[in-house]
Amino acid sequence: MKPSSTDVRPLILIAEDDPDSVFYFTMVLRRNYDIESVDSVNAALKAMRKKKPDLILLDLSLEGKKDGLDLVRQMRKTPEWKAIPVIAATAHAFERDRLNCMQAGCNGYLPKPIKMKHLIETVQSFLPS
Repeated sequence: MKPSSTDVRPLILIAEDDPDSVFYFTMVLRRNYDIESVDSVNAALKAMRKKKPDLILLDLSLEGKKDGLDLVRQMRKTPEWKAIPVIAATAHAFERDRLNCMQAGCNGYLPKPIKMKHLIETVQSFLPS
């Protein structure tokens, strides 16, 4: 039997190098979304080439030399990734950090610690569940 289009769940790519945060985000979101996680910009790019995510939940501090904002800037210059919603989920919680995220091309901003209800509501504002 062929799956119908309603059987396809949106894919969220979690770009986060903290295992506890990955676990938390996964536990909160896995009921309604497929989840893949990566810990670096290079791993995110590789995952995005393999399967285009419907949304990216992005930490600013990642493994390697590039940070989350580098990833967003590259995405916004790449036609096939330009429209993917990006929610910054970060401990960088000052107003200038939020502004930097939005200027780089993020669609949303969640300062850590993130309450479950706020995470779900923010993701749902960009994706159907």
